[in-house]
Amino acid sequence: MNKLLHAEFSRLFHSVLFWLCIAASNLLGIGLVGLRYVDIIYHPELYKYVPISYTSVDDLLFVSGLYLIFAFATFIGIFQGTEYSDGTLRNKIIMGHKRSHILLSKWIVCCTACSLYHLIYIFRVLLSGFFLLNGTTLGIKLILTQTLITLCAVLAFTTILLLCTMIAQNKAIGAVTCLLITVLMLYFALRIDQKLRAPEYYEAYTFVDEESGDAIYVPREKNPKYLTGTKRQIYSVLNDVLPVSQLYRVAIADSTVTPVLMLYDGITVFLVAGFCIILFLRKDLK
Repeated sequence: MNKLLHAEFSRLFHSVLFWLCIAASNLLGIGLVGLRYVDIIYHPELYKYVPISYTSVDDLLFVSGLYLIFAFATFIGIFQGTEYSDGTLRNKIIMGHKRSHILLSKWIVCCTACSLYHLIYIFRVLLSGFFLLNGTTLGIKLILTQTLITLCAVLAFTTILLLCTMIAQNKAIGAVTCLLITVLMLYFALRIDQKLRAPEYYEAYTFVDEESGDAIYVPREKNPKYLTGTKRQIYSVLNDVLPVSQLYRVAIADSTVTPVLMLYDGITVFLVAGFCIILFLRKDLK
């Protein structure tokens, strides 16, 4: 197992893709803070009377989850798919390494890399925000808690992507599959949040008819698309369980986010990893 981990990390640190993702994390953090700084400099009137949180990095600190998930998908799809196409996996098994150990070493390396991308972004935003903006108004406890929640979501998301690469033996197919899964999960995250935030009632309002000039009153009415009963419970569960939904909720500072989400991530990792092991043990490596 130690030899597998040493080989995997050695390959990771010699991977151009890994360093490109590191650079992307740094550039994303600096770029978003820089854009906010330029906006404040050129439009000071817009920020003159707003709270200090609007001129800080509070709303930038955890948005990386909505951008870096595509870096995660690209990295895992290509980095792990290469071993299939090069025959490295088959050679490791011939040398006597257990398939479960091979998969575990891959999971550890992928989780380490993706977690590193995420943490680098957070550190870069905090550092850049300290010099360019008003830092952050968030407390250390809240930052650490949100960081742990997003890291657990990243681990769960990484496990799902790793499963995709285990199914597809072709590097290109694996990368495309990972990106497709990422796009779909982001779409469902946005869609679920939109459905759950829809108002139960449309409030009453009055407007003036342009032709007659009469004031027309529209009474308060119920939203026919408002989720209720079992359907709302299903959407709520998906909103809690899906890793990308968790990342999105933290990014928009959803007040309902709690550390309980880390438990859901642990269950996701356990179930997906178990299925991945079963699949990999039975897979015919050509």
